[in-house]
Amino acid sequence: MPNQGAIKPEIDGSGREPWVLLQRGEVDQGLQILREEYEAKPRSAREILRLGIGFMWARMYERAAEHFTIASRREWNGENDFAFAGVAEWQLGRPSDAIQRWREGLKAQYAVGCRVCSMTARLLVVVSALEPTYFPGRDAEAALLSAIEQLDSSKWSSLLGRYLLGQIERLELEAWIIDGNRSVQERIPLLWLTDFYCSARRLKLGEIDSEEFRSLLQPMVNAIYADDIDSASFAQILKNPEYFFASTEASKVRRNI
Repeated sequence: MPNQGAIKPEIDGSGREPWVLLQRGEVDQGLQILREEYEAKPRSAREILRLGIGFMWARMYERAAEHFTIASRREWNGENDFAFAGVAEWQLGRPSDAIQRWREGLKAQYAVGCRVCSMTARLLVVVSALEPTYFPGRDAEAALLSAIEQLDSSKWSSLLGRYLLGQIERLELEAWIIDGNRSVQERIPLLWLTDFYCSARRLKLGEIDSEEFRSLLQPMVNAIYADDIDSASFAQILKNPEYFFASTEASKVRRNI
């Protein structure tokens, strides 16, 4: 299965970098640029993802769900399309639709960061731990196990899946991040994902309950507003559907749901 690849921000110094605008609260201006980029290249996986993330950040969840669902129906669909479509449905309070999108994403044409779809399988494992009545945990784990068995064990996607299933420990994830001679901007989103799946694994193992899990997500969601998060790291964190899933769950603590 082909690799859909990362969608990295581009800083052009013109003041029209959409992630800079979104980060500092100029959402309408940022979205306008993302729309223009998408309209110029409507078949580009990169532009589809960027505009959809813009909709998500602007809390235009219905629009995001429609955008990513349309993308997922194309023959050259990517796992990102299904992952984000599902998270948008989750944010809208439609868990059955979210789970359906993630299940469909297991067979997407293009995988995220590897040749086998594992992101949607990870999301299913997290949801099955959070709300067991929505999706059987054994089925989610089987889907994830099947994916990582086909992956190079040294790949990040494989490591995340193996960690969530309890096959490796957090130190191995952190070693992969540190040993790769990566920049601070590259490390920040990887460490964010590590924290997210650490909390998810604790939930799965029964070390914490759903309310404790949601409470742990709150500082993770708020961390994106920290002064030391530059626009490149901001964009890289947002390209992970887990961020928006975490945002939804963390908000339930604030609303005491």
